[in-house]
Amino acid sequence: EELSIEYLKNWMESLDFRRSIESFAKGAAIKNVASVKIRKEIELPLPDLDEQQRIVAHLDQVFEKNSQLKQQYEEQIQDLKNLKQSLLTEAFEGRLVTETSNT
Repeated sequence: EELSIEYLKNWMESLDFRRSIESFAKGAAIKNVASVKIRKEIELPLPDLDEQQRIVAHLDQVFEKNSQLKQQYEEQIQDLKNLKQSLLTEAFEGRLVTETSNT
């Protein structure tokens, strides 16, 4: 059967694949390094090539969106750090003192 390399790569990076490896792991071998024998016993879900390509395209979109959201998150964290630093600077320079009225 035909197999998309990108599909295989994504599947081998999946939690399902890692769980399969762990279920076969025995002894004190290096974790995440499975023998060829073990890898041959793991069942690969293999839809037709068109479906594999659709799955890969969808994952690419999801990963791209995840990357964009991560970048936005990191920018917001940096903005918050800058705001905190600005507020601390203003506070130590006495510029945050609010006037209160005595009534």
